[in-house]
Amino acid sequence: KQSTTGNYIRILHPNGVVTFYGHLDSIVVSANQSISQGQVIGYIGHTGYTIPAGALGCHLHFDVRGAKNPFR
Repeated sequence: KQSTTGNYIRILHPNGVVTFYGHLDSIVVSANQSISQGQVIGYIGHTGYTIPAGALGCHLHFDVRGAKNPFR
């Protein structure tokens, strides 16, 4: 999918937590596909809005959503 984070993947884990991976160059999994720990799901890139723009902005945007903060 495209957004300000470019090509991205959201993974729903069995405990209800969602992990998010953005700015991917390419995605190698399909919607609703079961995946395993350690499996390649995509490749880092600079799609969407990155600073700096272009290849110099190549990075992975990673979020964990719906989990309790263990540092509080």
